[in-house]
Amino acid sequence: MFGIVPGIMNGQFQNILVKELSEKEASLSGLQKELSEKEARLSGLQKELSEKEASLSGLQKELSEKEARLSGLQKELSEKEASLSGLQKELSEKEARLSGLQKELSEKEASLSGLQKELSEKEARLSVLQKELSEKEASLSGLQKELSEKEAAVSTLESRLKEKDLSIAEREAALEGAVARLAEAERELSLLREKAETPGEGERGNHLIEAEQVELEFIKAEAMTLETKLLNWKRRRRRPGSARG
Repeated sequence: MFGIVPGIMNGQFQNILVKELSEKEASLSGLQKELSEKEARLSGLQKELSEKEASLSGLQKELSEKEARLSGLQKELSEKEASLSGLQKELSEKEARLSGLQKELSEKEASLSGLQKELSEKEARLSVLQKELSEKEASLSGLQKELSEKEAAVSTLESRLKEKDLSIAEREAALEGAVARLAEAERELSLLREKAETPGEGERGNHLIEAEQVELEFIKAEAMTLETKLLNWKRRRRRPGSARG
């Protein structure tokens, strides 16, 4: 009895093992299938990884280029910023200069306005002066005409004055002659008086003295008349506007 039981138990155990083996094989088959899928998936992933690595290499290369480009751009940007800073400084100076020029322009415009006003006043004054000048020129023309007439009159007066000078010279000569005659008559009268005082010359000497005195008085009167006329002519000559002699 005990010999049968072990046989049964072995059979059952074998069945169990077979069953387990089948399960294991089924499980293994599933695992192998899964492994194949995994390997296929892994192969795909490896291929994809290779592509990704190739892509990554390209991207890294591109990134290096981009970084180099970025470095160049950053350097250029620094230069541009430095240039911009200089330009901003220059712009500030230009704005300050522009502000100064605008202020100066305002002052110049104010000055120009004043000058334009002054110019208008000067032009108005010039117009008045031109009118006055025209009037003065007309007056000057009249004065020049009058001056020509006066010059002609002066020329005539000078001619007459030369004639008067000649007449005065003649009359001065006549007066000198009369004075000389008067001196001679006085000398002769003095001699006659001396003779009249001589004995024997009495009455005859007196007659001679009387005759000489008459002649002396005539000569004196003639000399006085000549001297008076001469003085009058000289006065008229010195008198402005005198044209008669």
